[in-house]
Amino acid sequence: MKKWTVVLAAIVLAILSIFLGTRLERLKWEKKNASDQVQIEKATQSIKATVERTTYMFVFAKTMTSMHMQAQLSMFVCTMISNTWNSAQRNIFANERDKVTKLTSDLARRGFYRMLEDNNTQISADLAKLQNPPDDFKDAYNSLLDMNGYGLQLYGMAKSPGGTIEVYSNNVSSKFNEVITAYNKIVRLLPR
Repeated sequence: MKKWTVVLAAIVLAILSIFLGTRLERLKWEKKNASDQVQIEKATQSIKATVERTTYMFVFAKTMTSMHMQAQLSMFVCTMISNTWNSAQRNIFANERDKVTKLTSDLARRGFYRMLEDNNTQISADLAKLQNPPDDFKDAYNSLLDMNGYGLQLYGMAKSPGGTIEVYSNNVSSKFNEVITAYNKIVRLLPR
């Protein structure tokens, strides 16, 4: 009987050591797995932050480029208006306001102003996506808002010219220079 007790005790000890060894290995695996999960979570957060930053940079660059193109298109219209206005002024038989009104009506009929309005709508939508810039983009974002304001003023001059030809031309030139100055400032302020 003693022999069986020893054998039984040995079997129980063997089973316990196998069970405890397996449990110990399981605990080690769980600890390693938990550590791996933490690392996976950190990597996932890092990737998500990188994707968000890259998306922000893409929308920022797209918006900045759209604003620049919008300002150039508005400047083009303003130049056509100035040239028409100057030409009408030199012709003593032409009514300069009628010539400018005819030009702006033609541009509207051909959809040019509608295209500029659509561009402004898209720029506004993109600006809404940029409202909460990362810290290193805040100064560039504020300059982007300035650039948009100057561009909208230039668009207003293209759509509704007013004043004398001299005042109009000076205002257009001044506003376009403000757009370009803001653009160059943004380029300097963008994080590298």
